[in-house]
Amino acid sequence: MVMLDPQVDEAVFRAIADPTRRGILRLLRGRRRTVGEIAQNFPTSRPAISKHLRLLRSAGLVITRQQGTARICELNAAPLRAVRDWISDYEAFWSTSLGNLKRFVEEDLMSITPTADTITQEITISAPAARVFAALTTPEQCVRWWGIEGRFQSTRMDSDLRPGGKWLMRGTRASDGGDFTVRGEYREIDAPHLLSFTWLPDWQDAATESLVRFDLEEANGVTTLRLTHTGLSGDAAKAHHQGWPAILDKLRSFVEAR
Repeated sequence: MVMLDPQVDEAVFRAIADPTRRGILRLLRGRRRTVGEIAQNFPTSRPAISKHLRLLRSAGLVITRQQGTARICELNAAPLRAVRDWISDYEAFWSTSLGNLKRFVEEDLMSITPTADTITQEITISAPAARVFAALTTPEQCVRWWGIEGRFQSTRMDSDLRPGGKWLMRGTRASDGGDFTVRGEYREIDAPHLLSFTWLPDWQDAATESLVRFDLEEANGVTTLRLTHTGLSGDAAKAHHQGWPAILDKLRSFVEAR
């Protein structure tokens, strides 16, 4: 049985009960946005959107910060995980009626395309593209951010950074301390704008090779990073790759701290 703080529970459920607020959360899944950018996507007035944002902030679902004259909003998905856990207690009884809410919560920061074999995510990083690209391609840097607390941590990366070159990531699982590897081959490299490589993990039974692509675009010292992971055939493949949002968040924290 999952126990939640009653006040947090009430605030989060109130926040996601409104379709406009759910729409705001969907907009923020991919990247940070200004209040003005958010308001442009809705027919309601900007003051009304600001009111919705205040309620989302009070529930802990949105974090805002001032950047010059603009107010930047960012999704904090952690409270939604608690809602997902609560839903799991009743899923056997209400699987149909709760299906849509459960899918929304489990999407977290991730977007699955209509072809059902692709994951895409877009984030912004307050650093030049060259610094982000270095963090993606330098083995000593990769092992410092490539991991998810409580799930796994990378320990070593071997990389031959050239088209056709091989790469291999090793690490340990938090659950049992066992080892894991993921490997692939570099396909396209255009520093600091494009990096693509094949992806073959050993933690997924009957895994097939898929393709990961990073596109980087810099403007005024801020880099927009877009991840596209294609070739994820079947539900098992998608289920085993739900960690990209957390991994990219660690990448952002690592790069912005340097």
